[in-house]
Amino acid sequence: MQLTELTLVDGQQEPIQSQMIDRKGPTSAGRDAGAIAGTTALGAAIGAGVDYGRGAAIGAGAGAAAGIIGVLLTRGRPSVIYPESVLTFRLEAPVSFSTERAPQAFRYVDSQDYGRFPAPAPRRAELAPPPPPA
Repeated sequence: MQLTELTLVDGQQEPIQSQMIDRKGPTSAGRDAGAIAGTTALGAAIGAGVDYGRGAAIGAGAGAAAGIIGVLLTRGRPSVIYPESVLTFRLEAPVSFSTERAPQAFRYVDSQDYGRFPAPAPRRAELAPPPPPA
């Protein structure tokens, strides 16, 4: 996944080149290994029922091959990105934009500006829950 466009506060849309550098989430490695092990064991059991040692070896090989093919054809699960998920991207090229259309939106801020403005009101999710009923 990558970001290809950045919408600025004044509505300008600037093309960008980016690359995702951090993601968090489950992988399918454990599920894939389990599928291969299961088909290998099943193949060995069927082969052993047909021709004991030699059949078990042939069955295990066939089961492993079937498991690997199955894993490669059904690789991973669909990606779902939930709202408010944190993703980290790196810009691959510099981004240039003009502040002429909305200079008030791109006001310079220095260290003296911090602490001058009142703290924003807490969001609804940050409010304390109501007391329990009596």
